Amino acid sequence: MASDHYVIDQVLADFLESDMAILVAACDAAHKPTISRGYGMRVSGDRARVTVFVTRQQSAAILRDVEQTGRIAVNATRISDYESYQLKGNQPQTVEPGQADRQHTDHYIKGLRSEMAKVGITPTQIDNILRSYDSEPLVGISFTVQEVYCQTPGPGAGKPREPLA
Repeated sequence: MASDHYVIDQVLADFLESDMAILVAACDAAHKPTISRGYGMRVSGDRARVTVFVTRQQSAAILRDVEQTGRIAVNATRISDYESYQLKGNQPQTVEPGQADRQHTDHYIKGLRSEMAKVGITPTQIDNILRSYDSEPLVGISFTVQEVYCQTPGPGAGKPREPLA
């Protein structure tokens, strides 16, 4: 890769900003992993950075570890067919969500609820999964994307995803 970051193509950008399940991961200095649920993503205009939204209390360990190590990983999976990508990044910065971000995450949650219902997750289960979104303040973690891996089950799982032309 000639660049110091991964440039996200439009197909991947559209996927990342859609209604998929998001897990955010980090580890501390001793490499002990932490994980949390994400509540929507936004891709920057130059397609070099992604902001993933998390809740402060549920993601306290992630926020601590990302600040400490400067590294983050995000897995995004479409529930209906399990198309999945892992983004690895650095240069994280926490950002306070603005009104447009909150509208984006509200739209994301509405779409995710619909996607979960389509695969048979009950309304009560969905409410339990998304409980912290409704009850905790959000914070964004913006990071420079360094690597993207296909994690869709099958022969390409685990392989680097090359940006589309």
